[in-house]
Amino acid sequence: MRTSVLLVEDSDDDAALIARVLSRFVRIQFDLTRATSVAAAREDLRDHRYDAILVDLGLPDSDGLASFTEIYSLASGAAVIVLTGDDREELGLRAVELGAQEYVVKTERAYQLLPLTIAHSCERQRHHVEIEELTSALANAVDAIATLDASGSCIAVNPAFQAVLNYAPNEVESTPVLDLVHEADRSRAGAALACRGMEELEVRMVRKDGRIVPVQLSVVARARGRGHFCFVRDLTRQKLVEGKLASAAAITAVGSLATGLAHEINNPLAVVLANVEEASRVTADLESTISDSAKADFIELRAMLDEALSASQRVQFIVRDLRAFACADDRRGRVDINAVIEACCNIAFAEIRHRSRLVKDLKAVVPALGSEAKLAQVFLNLLVNAAHAMPEGDVERNEIRITTKQQGRAAIVIEVADTGSGIASSNVGQVFDPFFTTKPRRPGMGLAICQATVTAHGGEISIRPRDGGGTVVHVVLPTLEAELAENPLGAQTEGAAHQRRVLVVDDDPLVLRSLTRVLARDFEVASARNGREALDLVRAGGTFDAMLCDLMMPELSGIELHELLERDDPELAKRTVFLTGGAFTGRAQTFLEAVGQPHLEKPVDLKTVRELLMELSHTPHSKHASAKWLGT
Repeated sequence: MRTSVLLVEDSDDDAALIARVLSRFVRIQFDLTRATSVAAAREDLRDHRYDAILVDLGLPDSDGLASFTEIYSLASGAAVIVLTGDDREELGLRAVELGAQEYVVKTERAYQLLPLTIAHSCERQRHHVEIEELTSALANAVDAIATLDASGSCIAVNPAFQAVLNYAPNEVESTPVLDLVHEADRSRAGAALACRGMEELEVRMVRKDGRIVPVQLSVVARARGRGHFCFVRDLTRQKLVEGKLASAAAITAVGSLATGLAHEINNPLAVVLANVEEASRVTADLESTISDSAKADFIELRAMLDEALSASQRVQFIVRDLRAFACADDRRGRVDINAVIEACCNIAFAEIRHRSRLVKDLKAVVPALGSEAKLAQVFLNLLVNAAHAMPEGDVERNEIRITTKQQGRAAIVIEVADTGSGIASSNVGQVFDPFFTTKPRRPGMGLAICQATVTAHGGEISIRPRDGGGTVVHVVLPTLEAELAENPLGAQTEGAAHQRRVLVVDDDPLVLRSLTRVLARDFEVASARNGREALDLVRAGGTFDAMLCDLMMPELSGIELHELLERDDPELAKRTVFLTGGAFTGRAQTFLEAVGQPHLEKPVDLKTVRELLMELSHTPHSKHASAKWLGT
């Protein structure tokens, strides 16, 4: 074992004696370096590191504790041992208080023990450095950490603890950690604290502001029964992701089930509908031939056929609506809010029918811009929540009322009101928090996801008690007209000189940016990264005088986009210039020959591109797509 030592000693006799003592010690090989002054030691320590430093307190350029203080500041983690000819104990103790590992009074007996003194001091210094490093790591850890005494009370916490639970360190000192755990989880957390080893569990903790935080709690027993260390990891983000994944998985499963049901049900249902309709037609023709004595039975038969037809059509609508709701496609387009709510009412009616009357007052007339599937999930969740707020069996006394109305032409207001158990005023501010729930065995994610979806659509959602008991959920969504007013792509300015509008579509971001930049000198340019985005722009009301479109793209190619535009916006389909990378499939070659529209190979001549687009856009687009998609 080798130990490097710097001796700061001006006495040649003492230095020689120390060197002789250290060289005779067998178990440790000491590599000794000497400096005769503080200045010499300072110079040496700039370039070298040592395991231990022996400092005489009486040096030519410094004296007393001042010598130690300067050397200690340069020690870089070395164990510093004070050598002194002054046998005053107070001086040695003061040096230890300032950071010395040991002080040695210069006597023959002390010199004989010096090798062991150095070894023990180095070991203590290593432990001291490790403790400092560990303390720093714990203080700066991302996870919240609390040190508990034997009674389970906090005696120290790191800064992350404040970040997770919003308590300052002095606010939780002497506080039992179980007081910070949600009351429903305290018994499990208490059982973990009773263990002597390590326990790990998921619990809910309560922040200072009352918010509930899901955490992973790891409890490690301290030595000799002195208490525990608690490591607290915030799982909020993880649980949000898990909730969204679970929701997506459930929707996917419902979608698969709905698709299978549609396949299995629609074929026999078509036969039932056809036969019932035909039976209704035949009985109508036979009505004049029925005798008076059989009239009553015949009328009853007609009523039965009408009921069978109505019920069969209801099955058809439910399967259709279920498939629409379960669709994972969250692309945005024109959404008829009333139709979405009707579909959700059909799906939720099985939960509602035994609990409450359902009243619909749907007066919204302007469509929204959004994801029909995502909004359907919001309204279905609100309807099911309203139904579960009321017990079964008292249908006449209970009511769920869902209304839609216009707030000018810019917004749609949707309200879902119920006469159920209501919500405590103290909980109103928490209902949209993730994991907040008053229902046992429910994750508490439904309203949080609703809020996230509505916010992503540029809307607002709030909840309030209903006069007379129950709850009202208030949702405001912007209309398609409001979206187009904010984005003038889809609306022309009255009386303004027409500027030619061009849509550039390419999946290569560098090509897309460069073409957009160059063409912006002569056109009002919109860009899309693939055919799907381009189609969404058109369907959202965008009107373009010409389009420059890559032919081969991974998501909705130029060929497929053209085919859809021939139906949705045939004039824009005729005003398209295609770009190719030079590689042609048989289908692409056939397509270009069939449509007879200009196409250019990359890299393109920008002058040619400008000329083609100028020629195709020389007259404004004659039909605004916005009018079609707004339904006006």
